[in-house]
Amino acid sequence: MFTGIVQRVGTVSRLDRKAESLLLSINIEPLESQVVLGESIAINGVCLTVTEFTSTELSFFVGFETLNRSNLRDFELGSRVNLERALLASDRLSGHIVQGHVDGEAKFLNADRRGDLNQPHWEAHFEIPTSLSRYCVDKGSIALNGVSLTIAKITGNLVTIMLIPHTWEQTNFSKLKSGDSVNVEVDVLAKYLDKYLAHSLANYVEKLCPPTQSLHP
Repeated sequence: MFTGIVQRVGTVSRLDRKAESLLLSINIEPLESQVVLGESIAINGVCLTVTEFTSTELSFFVGFETLNRSNLRDFELGSRVNLERALLASDRLSGHIVQGHVDGEAKFLNADRRGDLNQPHWEAHFEIPTSLSRYCVDKGSIALNGVSLTIAKITGNLVTIMLIPHTWEQTNFSKLKSGDSVNVEVDVLAKYLDKYLAHSLANYVEKLCPPTQSLHP
């Protein structure tokens, strides 16, 4: 479990591509506390398991499903990636509940610089899959590349996010180019509510209009 509060940005240092998998290593600054073999770390919002580590490098195995559903397949040597270690039960939930289970990919359109020279911020625009837009609402939460963000505006499947200087500088958003893919995880509570309501509505309709029974055996 994560909160979408990126703790640092790492650099892809090794890519060993197989037919349906990827061995991935990421260079990092020394961690404040010791990494544990097998622990979960979110890379661009994707929950991965640490398979090897040193004081400055983390390694992961990336399977076929993850490569198909996320932008990890597009990584190159030197790519900048967002990292977040798993949430401790005693930690503050500063963002929102993020599982690290990516729902799909969005396309980064552009980011317009706003404000004055001393206090700039950025208005970023993304195109999300139409199938995911149903889970997005104005001022609701969304995770993009593993960053917990608030939706400033949504029109159809176009989402606008306001990025404060800290988020712009401390994540890989400042490195995005128009057309780049970003990982999307919508609010898990919205997905549960959607399924519950769909199931409840189906039961209600069935009770209201029971299927016609045949008169013949």
